[in-house]
Amino acid sequence: MIYIDMANYREIIKSGVCLIDVWAPWCAPCRMMAPVMDELEKDFPNIKVCKANIDDDADIAMYLEVQYVPTFILMKDGVEVARAEGYMTKVQLIDALGL
Repeated sequence: MIYIDMANYREIIKSGVCLIDVWAPWCAPCRMMAPVMDELEKDFPNIKVCKANIDDDADIAMYLEVQYVPTFILMKDGVEVARAEGYMTKVQLIDALGL
């Protein structure tokens, strides 16, 4: 799992496919999604799975225009291609993001 913030954001997303989990430690649905993200990281080794903690770096949430946590953003070569919000099962998240 890659931890992402404004300091390393551009470097991480600039090439390839990246899935960003924007979360907060106080958010119960965010904590419930952690095992799902771990499974996705194993199931899709070609995707960089990243976590952005909004309590550690609120600027990244503003930059990504996140208004609700958890938010999942799929990026390809630095461009957002899909977004999903809220708790969902692994299958629902895969469908929502078109993985």
